[in-house]
Amino acid sequence: MRGNIAAFRHGEAWLDEILAYLDDSRHLLARLLRRHLPQVRYRPPDGTYLAWLDCTAMDLPDSPGALVTDRAQVTVVDGPAFGTGGAGAFRLNFATPQPILAEMVERIAAVLNHT
Repeated sequence: MRGNIAAFRHGEAWLDEILAYLDDSRHLLARLLRRHLPQVRYRPPDGTYLAWLDCTAMDLPDSPGALVTDRAQVTVVDGPAFGTGGAGAFRLNFATPQPILAEMVERIAAVLNHT
């Protein structure tokens, strides 16, 4: 309870900083994808830190989410977990330090571009 009270009384500056960082990260992700995975469709989300990456244009032999998790060692949620329309896509959490986000995209690209 004390933590909640402190957050409501004194957390506004922290929240503003985090929201700005997440906004920068979602745009960084777009730039990284254009550079490393231009075939992947991505629309920066309006109000979340979860990216939906559509890899259907890549014509991959296996589910991209499984490939990314298994071979790139980046944990994602495979698209089919969200229903039949999720085939060929996966969800990526980009609420991470930006240098790590860049490494994640580079590792994903190394796997998906060579499959």
